Amino acid sequence: MLLTLRNIFSVDFTGQKPWSPSFSRQNSVSRPAKLKPTTPKELNDQFRDLSITLLSAFVRLEGTSLAQLLRKSVEARDWLKNLEPRSVRSVVKRVIEDLNALDKQIAQLLPSNSRNKDRMSDSRSGRSGASSLRPSGSSHFLEKHSRSSSTGIPPGTGEMDPSLATQIRRLFTQRVDIFAPVEPNRESLLLGVIKIGLKTLVECVRLQTFGKFGLQQIQVDCRYLQIHLWHFVSDEKLVGTLLDDVLYSVVNRCVDPQLMEDSIVDAICDRA
Repeated sequence: MLLTLRNIFSVDFTGQKPWSPSFSRQNSVSRPAKLKPTTPKELNDQFRDLSITLLSAFVRLEGTSLAQLLRKSVEARDWLKNLEPRSVRSVVKRVIEDLNALDKQIAQLLPSNSRNKDRMSDSRSGRSGASSLRPSGSSHFLEKHSRSSSTGIPPGTGEMDPSLATQIRRLFTQRVDIFAPVEPNRESLLLGVIKIGLKTLVECVRLQTFGKFGLQQIQVDCRYLQIHLWHFVSDEKLVGTLLDDVLYSVVNRCVDPQLMEDSIVDAICDRA
């Protein structure tokens, strides 16, 4: 499919003469006089539309494959009985490996947008900053949860419910169009695949119930994805928004929501 798309993109009909049925031996039958020949511009536009349609189909195919991998990994585990995380799950490493292979495949046929090569060092050094994948309202939620469970006193009326806090947060975060039109470059195709996979992960975790260590395992997995996924995309914030949605959803579905310290999470990801 990608080879066909490359041939389509490499053809330029604008310098050619308009095609007419009278010049084709296969179309020797007389046509109505009102039939106009196809212009080079119309041919270019038609091939361009067709190529975008094929690229979108390719993204959905690869995205569905990634989504199936993540969905099965979530449904196959009892997250209430999950052990304390010591490493990144193998399926998460498999996701990065598959994306690397897909990136190499696409790179043979389609160009890449200019990317900042120094972002790797910036991403590594900025782990403990704002992108630490610790929900801003989680500490308040955990404090309220521990206080009410230890004293038996229900939370005060002035405290915000975590589900309500999540809804308010979504009002101010970037809306992600999962099936947005793709462009003929590597980053756009890979971003489309990643969006489908992460959105599926968000929906799958919302159907599960998590224990303390189950939440922490997802926290480790999301941090590992955050460290590596930036390499494939040009819009790092959009990927961060989806990863935040994953962790927020798990926090809301956890019976004992206690997040792991960021330094420990980074140490686990470094060993992976």
